Amino acid sequence: MEKTPEEKKKILMSCAGAWKDMDTDKMIEEIYKSRKVKSRREINLD
Repeated sequence: MEKTPEEKKKILMSCAGAWKDMDTDKMIEEIYKSRKVKSRREINLD
């Protein structure tokens, strides 16, 4: 069933600030660091 605009707003507001304790600089650093890690084996075409 479709939620009313008031219900949608209540849900949205309950999520607001959920990440306020997150260290975003550290999170970004970890994302970029993990992109440098090779997760696949090298393919040998010989």
